[in-house]
Amino acid sequence: MPDPTADNPLVLLGRTPAFVAEQWFKADGDARKPSDPVLKDGARCDALGCTVTIPDGRAAALAYDRRAFEEDCRRAAIVISRLRAPAACAAPLIIDRAFLSLHGATAVRLTSSNPEIVTARRADEVRPWLRRPASPSRPEKQNTRPEKRNAEPRPDSPDEDADDVQ
Repeated sequence: MPDPTADNPLVLLGRTPAFVAEQWFKADGDARKPSDPVLKDGARCDALGCTVTIPDGRAAALAYDRRAFEEDCRRAAIVISRLRAPAACAAPLIIDRAFLSLHGATAVRLTSSNPEIVTARRADEVRPWLRRPASPSRPEKQNTRPEKRNAEPRPDSPDEDADDVQ
């Protein structure tokens, strides 16, 4: 998450794969390598997740485990997780499984007023490989599979027809 006042605005939280980090750096015009130790400055991690203090003094949290939500939702201004956050989470900004399934890859840019959210896709954007959310005007298509036929020949059918069963 970038700090607009810092010389090195990106901070990596958690176990970020090198390839993913490189892609974000390129998109941000940042020439650093994922192995640069400055990228982890200020990040505190344990088995449940990571936190970092953002420029306004509040925290951003990355939750790996459901047990982290209780504290993170109470203390952090931003909660990020691949898990679904509990409905009672009181954090002002929550980027969880539900958010990511709608919006895809997401960057949080910290500005002087509010966090700016940049996502890979809009919720209403249609892509052939993504399932569209059901809407009242267009019910979700049911994925029905044809009934599986038994490979055993039926007692009333000749044995030579057994090879024709699909």
